[in-house]
Amino acid sequence: MGTARTMIEPAEVIPVGILVLVCFTLVLGTPTLAEGLLTPIVALDLPNTSALAFSPDGSTLAVARGNEIHVLRCEDWGELRRLVGHTGSVTSVTFSRSGTVLVSSSWDGTVRLWDASTGELRREIGVSRGASDVFSAAISPDEQTLVSGAVESGTGFALVMWFDGATGRLERSKIVSLARQTLVLGGGKTTLLNYVRSIQFSPDGSLVAGAFTDKAVRIWDARSGDLAGTLAEHAGSVNAIAFSPDGTCLVAATWREAVVWDVASGTPIRTLGGHRNEVRATAYSPQGSVLATGGYDGVLRLWDAGSGELLESVEVLRPKTGFGAPPDQGILSIAFAPDGQMIAAAGSDGRVHVWKVGCP
Repeated sequence: MGTARTMIEPAEVIPVGILVLVCFTLVLGTPTLAEGLLTPIVALDLPNTSALAFSPDGSTLAVARGNEIHVLRCEDWGELRRLVGHTGSVTSVTFSRSGTVLVSSSWDGTVRLWDASTGELRREIGVSRGASDVFSAAISPDEQTLVSGAVESGTGFALVMWFDGATGRLERSKIVSLARQTLVLGGGKTTLLNYVRSIQFSPDGSLVAGAFTDKAVRIWDARSGDLAGTLAEHAGSVNAIAFSPDGTCLVAATWREAVVWDVASGTPIRTLGGHRNEVRATAYSPQGSVLATGGYDGVLRLWDAGSGELLESVEVLRPKTGFGAPPDQGILSIAFAPDGQMIAAAGSDGRVHVWKVGCP
């Protein structure tokens, strides 16, 4: 089963809010999904999805679409509510550990806290220092602190900012000056800003980790803001990160692979290869036994988190290739349900795919 890949084509896609039976056709590869870990549940027609998050009780799935957040009921995949207010694309969504707050970040330069049960806006935090885009935000396990990763307008410096979770007051900020990259395209030069793509708290709330486009993961002491370590020399930009549930490991998604690090020693444990393009998303199962990766090649891979063995490889979609192919294709976000029995993946095909996860 290690190298098998299966292409899933749903015979019918479910528009959000309408529940129908779905039949799936297996197009490529062996084994069938019945023999593997993943059994398809639904494919939801949700174009422009950029981020996903299950609520801690597993009853809802938050889906970032353009400037809005759609909250879906997991029992029938109908839309429960829609959160409107951002004026730029929503870049991340995450629930607080208690499930009472939904945190979103956006290219409009704000972080917003929503009441998860009513959808009402609790607080809008305008990121200061002239930050134009907020790429990620996270809330501490005790819900007392918010951290965001943004880009400072004009300088292009990466900003990591700490806020009081109750008041929204800025407590501290870190400016990370990164060397800019220059590409030569068609005889012209394009300067790429380096920035923080993802921010995460460790499960115990003691550390904050940031994924940067300069091929590094930086880790800070969450209380003092002091830099605790740097995990460097990845194959490319670090696009996403995830702590293991026990906090001992951190996985970094990068060019064609994901690297698993020992957090305490700052040394790499193993490299998970095989993707044919950027690895854009990664997540641990709540039990910590399975690690998921997904990328611009359109493939979702499940790994044994302990051994690094490939458990399942599913070709969810086939991105366009060649000159003129649009950017940001493939799998853009992955989320496990809190009981580990479902996994959702957002694709550039305009669908959110949901599977049941079996036992490895």
